[in-house]
Amino acid sequence: MTPSIRTTLLCALGALLALPTWARSPPPLTTPWQDTWVSTRPAAVPDMPDAGPEAPAAVIFSNFGRPPDGFAPEGWTIMGRGSDLGLYQAFATQFTPRSAATVGDILIGVGIISGLNAVKVSLNADDGGDPGTVLAEVRLNDLEDYLWCCKPRRTGIQGIALTAGRPYWVVVRPLTLVSTTKAAWAWSGRYKLGRTAMNHGSYWAPETNYQGSLKVLAQ
Repeated sequence: MTPSIRTTLLCALGALLALPTWARSPPPLTTPWQDTWVSTRPAAVPDMPDAGPEAPAAVIFSNFGRPPDGFAPEGWTIMGRGSDLGLYQAFATQFTPRSAATVGDILIGVGIISGLNAVKVSLNADDGGDPGTVLAEVRLNDLEDYLWCCKPRRTGIQGIALTAGRPYWVVVRPLTLVSTTKAAWAWSGRYKLGRTAMNHGSYWAPETNYQGSLKVLAQ
């Protein structure tokens, strides 16, 4: 190797080693845990200061599993009589707060299979072991396809004061009895058994069964 070529290579190597690590390779990804799901974002680089992850909200109730198995592949069908199965089915999961709190948001794992891409989600009081008075209700549109379920979906339900030791229900249903919706509410990734209720259009049938995936956050 001639001296001129050797000198050129050494200069190039020295220039490479002098570069900061973020310039020699893409910055690593950080995956900070937010209790039971993960948010991936680029690490900080010069001129892009890192503000740090947002503090997680207090959890009133959760049956979510750890990612990537936050939800089970199985789920309860949510459908109207206009769906290809011709049946109506709504499903409810019960939870009981250990201490008094105000709801900041409710997250569920729900996805669409076919038909109208929308469901109703409500927070209900308990009525003798059945879902009772609706305390808050929202319509969720544009659900993800139900392929091994989905990301946690925020409902935006908030501001409802909960009493310690009193049971409440989260209900997922089609918009109407004759809706074409066929969706699915994924079971908890923990396959958690608890109080549930099913409705085929006339009354609630409570039982102990696999709960729909549910996380209730406090304000």
